[in-house]
Amino acid sequence: ALEPRDGRIEAELLRTATRVGEWQTAADALAAAATRLPETDARRADPRILEGTLCEQHTGDRERALAAYQAALKLAPDRTAARAGAVRVASELGKFELAAAAMLTPPVSPIVVEGTLL
Repeated sequence: ALEPRDGRIEAELLRTATRVGEWQTAADALAAAATRLPETDARRADPRILEGTLCEQHTGDRERALAAYQAALKLAPDRTAARAGAVRVASELGKFELAAAAMLTPPVSPIVVEGTLL
């Protein structure tokens, strides 16, 4: 199983997924890796952000991408990648209340607000 603390393994997973086109399998492995850490551990955010990115950019599963970004944001509200992903995907899905909540829940990131609104 994927160890969430080892960025080298994540990188290898992404290289392999790119080579063989198994984006769904890679997203599943990342989701499983996140569960190997305690529920309140902010490090769970990293594999969830990557899962969101894979689902958003490669599998087309925007609902799953949004759920992954929201889970990451809940664990690590200071992570710009999670916040920006949640705002972007929620907006694309027409879920503007969720986008606004992600954008404006403390700590508010000027990067996300400006990048999203301007």
